[in-house]
Parts: sequence; structure tokens; C-alpha cells
Amino acid sequence: MLFRSQPYLDYFPALPGNRRYYDVALGNIHFFAVDSESEEPDGIDANSVQAAWLQNALAQSKECFNIVYFHHPPYSSGDPLFVEPRMRWPFGAWGADLVLDGHEHVYERIVLGGMTYVTDGLGGALNRFPFQPLPVLGSLVRYNAEFGALLAEVYDGMIEFTFRNTRGDVIDRFDLQRDCSAPHTTYDAGM
Repeated sequence: MLFRSQPYLDYFPALPGNRRYYDVALGNIHFFAVDSESEEPDGIDANSVQAAWLQNALAQSKECFNIVYFHHPPYSSGDPLFVEPRMRWPFGAWGADLVLDGHEHVYERIVLGGMTYVTDGLGGALNRFPFQPLPVLGSLVRYNAEFGALLAEVYDGMIEFTFRNTRGDVIDRFDLQRDCSAPHTTYDAGM
């Protein structure tokens, strides 16, 4: 079966694992790539084979920070058509520190149940998407006026994130801090 991810898989033939979802540790950050495409053979809901893999992989992580990323946002104040509710997994309860996604051509930072979700889809697509009149629960920052990018600066026990638009204006700044010698704290899965 050919699915939408095939061009990505063709372009990156040396990806680890099954190439659709995998993890890689770089320094004190452990990245977990998850496939949020509806055609994912191992499923995209919290009870799927892929979700079980992520839960196990997060539990085994020894790095200071665990960052999960995928394409479709589980939460967004943008067009509901581009939101994937099946990706509302208990990331914090499983040991993730941050969830990054795109798809919506907006920037938004949402905090739910102690878990931070960042949608950054303003990297240069042809258009920017509008927001709904009311933000979703937990939305702290919403921006769609110009394109931009999220910069992450990594320090011992801290990652500082800065979203800047193409003019260099700082739109959002936040950080994650952890005692790297302590085990991961899990967050309330209630969303």
C-alpha cells in the first residue's frame, strides 16, 4: 500500500527503525518521531502498536529531555480540519517533556495537564491559516501574522525556545528545565 508518507520515506532511505516512527538521542535530548498520518499501518490512536512503542521507548530513555514530534496537531485553535484528535496520547504520563507538531500554518503554544504542545507551521508555506474566534483550552500564545521559526538553545538542564517572525521579532519565549540527575517526572494525563 502506498501512503502519503512514501515520498518522505523515499527521500530519507536511511532512517532508523521502521522509518515511520523512531527515536534518536542527541546529547541530553531524546527525540521521538511519530507518524500521525491516518494511513500509518501501526495505527495513530493511544492504543495503537505505534503508541505502545512510544510508551516503552519513553520509559527506557536515559536522556534529560524527551521530545516527541509529528506532523498533525492534537490540539489547535486553528481550523479543526487540520487537527488530529486521535493523537491526544498521554504523552506526559509516559515521560515526554514537550510535543512539537506542524500542519496548521500557525504558531501556537498550548499547555494541557502540565504538557506543552507547540505547533509551528509557519516555516514558509505559501499561506498562513486563520485562527478560530476562541482559543482552545490551554492556549497561551497564538500567532499567524508572518512566517517564522522556533529556535531551541540547549544548556545543561535547560532548553530555551524562542519563536521569531521573519523580521526577527520575538513572538514567544519559554523554557524547559529539569534536574538531569533525577528521573523523569510524569504529568497528569487529564486533558
